[in-house]
This record gives sequence, structure tokens and C-alpha cells, in this order.
Amino acid sequence: MLLVSGCRLDVVTTAELARDGSGTLALALRLDDALLTELDELAIDPTLEVSALAAELDGWELDRTVDEEAAITITLTRHFDEAADMGAALRELSGGLADADPALLIDLDLAVGEDGGATVVGGLALRPPATVGAEVDGEVLGPITAELEALTADVVRPRLEVVMPGPIEEHDADRVDGRTLSWDIPVGDSRTVSATSAAPGIHEQPWAWAVVAGAFVLAALAWLTLRRRR
Repeated sequence: MLLVSGCRLDVVTTAELARDGSGTLALALRLDDALLTELDELAIDPTLEVSALAAELDGWELDRTVDEEAAITITLTRHFDEAADMGAALRELSGGLADADPALLIDLDLAVGEDGGATVVGGLALRPPATVGAEVDGEVLGPITAELEALTADVVRPRLEVVMPGPIEEHDADRVDGRTLSWDIPVGDSRTVSATSAAPGIHEQPWAWAVVAGAFVLAALAWLTLRRRR
């Protein structure tokens, strides 16, 4: 019903890698005003649905915002001490689903080296629903397979964003904004992704600014000492 209503659902998964090897995952669902109206008529509160899910997921936090277009964005966020654990967490989100269930399938391997250089490889897909889930006397009602896939592609806008800790060296992303790479996730199909980034420059390291600040302080003290001696 939602697919044929002309609504829009943006699904953005963001993986942010830090130079120290940690990382943060965020899964954001943006429901436009038309979709919210349809859900309200169906007496469905998406915030309650996702809140119930978040309570079952270890370590995930839920946030809800409303923008100037009256769209609601529901975001699940989780921090990781090791970037390598982020891929397993993404796979866990779609675990336990049947083959006929719609699913956001993100299979990534993320790694950050000791120098802060990072690599990302994996696969992406959005599996559309096989049916609308309604039957009468064993006969499936409504659109199925290819038609549902086309409807899903019209309504759902899924993408993956990865924020690299250092300058980007190689990638196959659709868009690049600074150190943020963005891939569109195909509906009913799959694609591979890959990217590498170099180690952050010395001037970007937190300790580097402390060293610079300390050098300025020492220089200032030396200058004052010399003035007093003179």
C-alpha cells in the first residue's frame, strides 16, 4: 500500500572511520510527509516500531528529528572501539529474515591500519518484498516480484556513506565529498564497493597540535627570558 502511494523513504547507512581504529555506524530512515500521512491512516507509528527494535539491539541508540519539510528522520547509532566489528553489526541487522522478506543487505569489511590508513570492501543490495503479504484462499493478492521491485525502486532511496579517516586514494563510489564516499544501493540487484584512504597527515594527528602549542609556549618563555636578561 505504501509503495503505490507515491511516498518516499530515504535509507542512509553511514560508517565513519576514525584514525585510531574506532568507528561509528548510523542507520537513518527519513520518512517524508506523504509517507507519514499514510502511516497515520494505518495507525502505525514508525517511531514506536523502531524504538522497540532499538531496545533489542545491544549498544544502539535512537534519535528522532523533524526537518523544515515536516519529514521525520529516525536514526540508529552505535560506536565501536574496533572498525572491524562494524561489518558484523551490519550483517546482524538483517539476520533471521526469510528470503521473501524485504531486507537491506550490507556486507562490509572495514579496517584501519596502525598508521590510520583505511580500506573498505564488500557488497550492497536492497531486497524488495516478494509479495504484499496478503492472500485469499491461498491466492496471493496485489503486485508480486518484478512489479514490487519497480515500485520499491521508485519509493525507496537507499545509499551507503563511508567517511574515511585520511585522504582518499582509490574508490568506486558514485559521489565523493571531501573524505565522504557515497554509493547508491541497487534495488533487486547487488553491487560491490571498494575504497582505500591514506594515513592522515601529521598535522591532522591530535598530538601534533599539542606539540605545536607546546613549541609556541616554549618559544614565548624563551623570548621573555631573553628580554629580562637584556
